[in-house]
Amino acid sequence: CCSKWGHCGYADTGHCTDVAPTSPPAVSPVSPPVVSPPVVDPDVIGTCGQGNTGNGVCPNNSMCCSKWGHCGYADTGHCTEVAPIFDDGPTGGPVPSPPVSTPVSPPIDGGGARMIAYLGNWQSCPTDEQIAQYSHVVVAFAVSYTWSPNKNICSETCEIMDPVVCENSARLDLIQKWKSMGKKVILSFGGAGMGGSWAGDSNNCWDYCFGRENQVVDRLTSIVNTMGFDGIDVDYEYFYEDNQNGSGFKKGVEAQKFLREVTLGLRSSMP
Repeated sequence: CCSKWGHCGYADTGHCTDVAPTSPPAVSPVSPPVVSPPVVDPDVIGTCGQGNTGNGVCPNNSMCCSKWGHCGYADTGHCTEVAPIFDDGPTGGPVPSPPVSTPVSPPIDGGGARMIAYLGNWQSCPTDEQIAQYSHVVVAFAVSYTWSPNKNICSETCEIMDPVVCENSARLDLIQKWKSMGKKVILSFGGAGMGGSWAGDSNNCWDYCFGRENQVVDRLTSIVNTMGFDGIDVDYEYFYEDNQNGSGFKKGVEAQKFLREVTLGLRSSMP
């Protein structure tokens, strides 16, 4: 806060009891002494107290020093709230404010913060130094198809294959290593290869999983427990309502039922 004496400080040091408004012009401190020069505006004639708000001394006894540090007359409002006169007079330095302690920011509690690494299981395995900066590692993806360049070959019974971790290898040792480093390791099921809702995408493997909610929950739970993951993420990028984006999609009800029941089922089955 800016105190009525023109010094900045904090509430606990008394600077916020009588604060100066921001409308009067700010006056920079100048070297002593100051003699008010002639001014164009007769309502404001110089400053008082060596150019600093505080000691209330003006060059003419008929003037008053306003609380903002400007000399003027009663009819211009300068004598309504005047600055007090201190013993140091016009030759003294600026009136010191009480000591201001530097505020110390409280320590940041990072207990709820998450920094997540999204690891494509076809990518190179990350180093310990790369993993160290993250709180969570999400391995992507568990899927129910075999990759094909034009259109993935879907399992028509939604059989979810054992996922690899990185470099197309099942590195269970890395899952345990990352967990020993204090990281949460999550498996992601789905991804764009299962089907996307954008124009030009022809993959539709999610269609074969609709109506098989219990099977999907049981299979994902088994993979998580067997491979030692901490949990599961469902990455659903497919259509979820009829004719979404003008697609002609007709399984909106089935899609929403699938997402709802799989989510609830996994919440119940996860450790």
